[in-house]
Amino acid sequence: LSNTARSLRICCLDWRPGLWSSSEQFETMRNMQERVLAILCLAIFLQHREFYVQGQVEQWGKATVSGDGPSERFEHSKVTFAERGEVFLFGGQDTIHAFAEMWKFTFFGSFWSEVHKGVHQSGAIPGTNLPNPRHGHCAVRNSTNVVVFGGGFLVGKAENFALFNDVWSFNIDTNIWSKVATSGASIDQRFNHACSSASSIMYIFGGDTAKGISDKLYSFNMVTGLFQDISPTVAGPGPLTGASATWFAPTQHLVIFGGMNDENKPTAETWEYDPNSRTWSPILVLTALPPARGFHGTTLSGSKLYVLGGEGPSGSGRGKTLSDFWMLDLFGKGWTQLPPKGNVPTVSRMTLASDLPNILVAFGGQTKSMSAAGFTYTFDITTAVWKRLRVAGETPSHRAGAYGALLTETSGTSTRFVKYAFGGQSAVGYSNDTWLLDLTTKEWHEIVIHGSPKLPEARGYGCAQAFLRDMVIFGGKDSSNVYNDVWRYQSTLSRWEQLQPPGNTAMPSARSHMSCALSSTVLAVFGGINSQNQLLNDVWTLDLGQPARSDAVASKDMMLEFDGQDDFFVVHDTSLQLALTDYSVEAWVRIRYSCKALSNWSSQHVLPFFQTLA
Repeated sequence: LSNTARSLRICCLDWRPGLWSSSEQFETMRNMQERVLAILCLAIFLQHREFYVQGQVEQWGKATVSGDGPSERFEHSKVTFAERGEVFLFGGQDTIHAFAEMWKFTFFGSFWSEVHKGVHQSGAIPGTNLPNPRHGHCAVRNSTNVVVFGGGFLVGKAENFALFNDVWSFNIDTNIWSKVATSGASIDQRFNHACSSASSIMYIFGGDTAKGISDKLYSFNMVTGLFQDISPTVAGPGPLTGASATWFAPTQHLVIFGGMNDENKPTAETWEYDPNSRTWSPILVLTALPPARGFHGTTLSGSKLYVLGGEGPSGSGRGKTLSDFWMLDLFGKGWTQLPPKGNVPTVSRMTLASDLPNILVAFGGQTKSMSAAGFTYTFDITTAVWKRLRVAGETPSHRAGAYGALLTETSGTSTRFVKYAFGGQSAVGYSNDTWLLDLTTKEWHEIVIHGSPKLPEARGYGCAQAFLRDMVIFGGKDSSNVYNDVWRYQSTLSRWEQLQPPGNTAMPSARSHMSCALSSTVLAVFGGINSQNQLLNDVWTLDLGQPARSDAVASKDMMLEFDGQDDFFVVHDTSLQLALTDYSVEAWVRIRYSCKALSNWSSQHVLPFFQTLA
């Protein structure tokens, strides 16, 4: 319970004193009432998260990747480890080479890292226990392992061509490959087959074999190594290559979509397989179907099956590549074409991964000219926008009036200094992109924003301050609007959150070109230019660390007083008595204990004083 409680400090509000609880306060919880409160907070948090996911709207958007990243390729595999925010990519080809490296894409931070170099493209090195370079294989997850089956080596010299039916397991904690011993049914060597997994069972369907395109369905127990031919005797999807397979847990069915038959004709049919009855049945919908296709990207998020690109509807080959994007609701049994927003990839034979918070990630693929692509794209489900991730070394566009804050980030024993930047005005207008500059490597990285139902409007000329591990921005302007809203960029979650003050709280007027400073939890703002282009000289403070208080009023025992005799300034407070003297420099004073509240503004007075009191 204590570990659970410590992890809840970012979402639990202790309602009794009306204050946010720190980790130290959670660690000292001793009675059952406080522990029940923590568990209740967790339940509310999880319930809210589920509601938020169900309330998604679809949109694609643009991001940045650090690290060199994988080279251009297609027919590679991907496996997602959502709880770690990681996607693992293995193998693939570029029409000249086949690959055997294992790459990892870390979503929080948006960077690629090569976790295993694999073997040379011409084949396995004698005496090594590593998989051959391959493409057209499939990979699924089994606990902390990436399990790879089959594939082919059909590039380069014909004498090196090969098909595989071996099984390999890669442990993501140790970065070690091991070959899996198999038994049971004989399964032909194949590539471009479809597979998915349920618990420790991998399902394998179709694909190209030396005998032609297969219609067989196999199960493979990833614990015992047992293959079984579970093909139904009744008709199903038929022989297909380049189809997709997805396990849908709510119905305990395997879903097959699309693919090319043995006449190189694609299909738009969707089938489901019931392992209990060992039967196929078509999924019938009342909506229009997407164009027939194969070699598309598919991933499941909740009850929604997303389908991107592929080849069709008149077959595969040069010029047949699609760029449309569809979603099938497996509960509602209806297809919806999602409008193109942002940089929608036009590729086939790519990978499409989900299970990350409201984000789909697509990598690589084959273009219309049959060449290999090497871009990484993201699709933000909450905004329905595609983005192509920038490569390392790219910088923000030239701009003025951007927001910026310097933060210290600590991970384990390492510490780095980073600068976050947001928005600003460039030659083409205002922007609302978010960037990170690593002051150690001197590299810029555009941040992938996810899970934010709303982003700050494109703007510039406001102010920003570092707050804990986050950046807080206030106000600013664009070509037609002036703002007085407050936003917080949460660096650990890569998301923006708008801070909403209580209903009747006084707030500063909308402004730009102001100055601001932050001490402890209090943001102080001075002056600026309002929407009537008038200069301002008022001072406002916003306490980011205190909850709203309806009874918060300024009083004499919570204010500074100038005694008028000996140049003394006396702080009146029941818990603090200070007298500071001999300051002749006039400056602004922040009154810490005067009318502060969470997202609650209070106007302050000008006092001739030298330093800001803690």
